[in-house]
Amino acid sequence: YLTLSRSSAETLSRMVGDILDYSNLEAGALELECVAFDLPDCLDETLLALKFTAQAKGLELISDVSPDVPDRLRGDPVRIRQILTNLVGNAVKFTEGGRVVVTVRQQFRDGDDVRLLFCVRDTGIGISRENQSRIFDVFEQANAATAQKHGGVGLGLSLSLQLVHLMGGKVWLESEVGEGSAFSFTLPLRVSSDAPDILTSSPKDLAGVPVLVVDDNQTNRFLLEKILSHWEMRPTLTSGGAAALEALRDAWEKGNPFALVLLDVNMPEMDGFETARRIREDNRLAETTILMLSSVGQREHAERCRTLGISAYVTKPIRQAVLLHSILEVLNITPPVQKTTLPGGMYPDQSFHERLDLRVLLAEDDHVNQILAQNALEDLGCRITLVGNGREAIAVWENDSHDLILMDVQMPLMDGLEAARAIRDREQRRAANEHVPIIAMTAHALKGDRELCLQAGMDAYIAKPVQSDELLRVIQSTLQKLHAHAETNPGNNENREE
Repeated sequence: YLTLSRSSAETLSRMVGDILDYSNLEAGALELECVAFDLPDCLDETLLALKFTAQAKGLELISDVSPDVPDRLRGDPVRIRQILTNLVGNAVKFTEGGRVVVTVRQQFRDGDDVRLLFCVRDTGIGISRENQSRIFDVFEQANAATAQKHGGVGLGLSLSLQLVHLMGGKVWLESEVGEGSAFSFTLPLRVSSDAPDILTSSPKDLAGVPVLVVDDNQTNRFLLEKILSHWEMRPTLTSGGAAALEALRDAWEKGNPFALVLLDVNMPEMDGFETARRIREDNRLAETTILMLSSVGQREHAERCRTLGISAYVTKPIRQAVLLHSILEVLNITPPVQKTTLPGGMYPDQSFHERLDLRVLLAEDDHVNQILAQNALEDLGCRITLVGNGREAIAVWENDSHDLILMDVQMPLMDGLEAARAIRDREQRRAANEHVPIIAMTAHALKGDRELCLQAGMDAYIAKPVQSDELLRVIQSTLQKLHAHAETNPGNNENREE
């Protein structure tokens, strides 16, 4: 009952949000942002929110970004996520088996101007030619039977179309009944110069390293081959455990053993854990370094990895930055960032949720939101000081040190914006170089919330109701950015998002 209630509430929330946005579009009142953002993070956030729904249906959810696509861009990441969420959500809804693949390609670039081509392709029921002409109409679905079976109000595609047009792009559809659909759209964006791309060049320490890829899904094998080849590694592809064991033994006999095995967990006949067990039982292969690829991070996976001596596992859909970091980590090559800053890569000595040893000041006046936020923070291993308004938050901050402040925007006596401004003002007047991270808790439907939060000196924001996975991502991202900024700009800790 709780699961059904939560699912219904989230569906209603998205529906109301779409209606509000559509009303603003009709009135010409919807404004676009132009801020710096990380495209891999934008895609990861979108797919993370949908991957559990996909996994419940047994679907592979895959992200495939060309190496020449810049990581750091300028545009409206909130609207891009909204478009992708609608398209990927639709694809998952109307696909009963197979996969949903999100591809991003660079279509054009001239200096800092870039046009990207996004495509969401599924192996679902498809759309007939007579229905394709009206699929983007408001409150329309392909047919009545589809609407009854899968639900929805038929607003997402129309909203996505208008958002893409508002951003200067184009949308089109290719589909055949019974063969799936492909929704494509282009977006003109600008390359941001405020941070270098992480993966624009191949990591020199991985050049020439032989790696064996074991995955029964052809699309995953193709994607991994492309990524690994871009890093100048030497990938060999196999589709199952038996073929992998044969390839490992053959390489060992020829005196050129594989330095690394990327091993999928869910495979027919012989799964990843059974394959790993047989590798460990073979004296010739026992020391092989194994990195697991898992569609979902489960508690028992960490225990089985520990038992089999598996160094780490990466959850799908695979992010290039996470995969790169994990490979460097398991091969004992110094990684570019600490492993705790990249959710998506799990290590056997970690719990299912990352544990954060942080002291957090939580400022929230609503009792229900207090319970939700406090439980989410405690679930992540945080120690919490709870206050009910901005004045109390300032008083506690001045008298006791905290690693992080989670600040509600709307509170009595003094709201979160005024409190954040006061804290930043007092930090500047102090002799010590201080900057406590402040994350705003705000209702995502209120126009201008994000800008107001950042202008007040907050470092990031999270939409209510607060959920553990999203809270973990925002905290890690915020601390990572502040840490990186402090290293490159000693003596100046000011690091708000643009």
